[in-house]
Amino acid sequence: MWLWVAVSITGMMYLRWKKPELKRPFKLPLVVPVIFTLCCIFIVVLSFVEAPEHSGYGLLINALGIPVYLLFIYRKNRPKTYIDFMEKATISLQKLMFVVAQETLVGEEETRKQLMSDDRQNQVLESEIENT
Repeated sequence: MWLWVAVSITGMMYLRWKKPELKRPFKLPLVVPVIFTLCCIFIVVLSFVEAPEHSGYGLLINALGIPVYLLFIYRKNRPKTYIDFMEKATISLQKLMFVVAQETLVGEEETRKQLMSDDRQNQVLESEIENT
């Protein structure tokens, strides 16, 4: 668990550096997330030192998610039947669990549109790199 907490905090620091214009609910001095990330890494390293076998099992279970991600999420040319099935499954699960769309705050929609346009630009750049 602490490994993924450290990864997510590192990701937030990366976004703070790469996209400083994004709106954030609150901002901390940079030293706070850095110290927290170092503490998380210390906990992970200490668990590997104290119980390497159990920690290795946990790491293996986490690593098993990599092929699942590569097959079902990362892959760009998914079959249409798979896409249709996933859309139907998503809608069914949303109805079953009474999930509703999140309300957006003022200004949040513009941020979402900006992020989506940045993602599209990244996809175009990736496809250009693959074609060369």
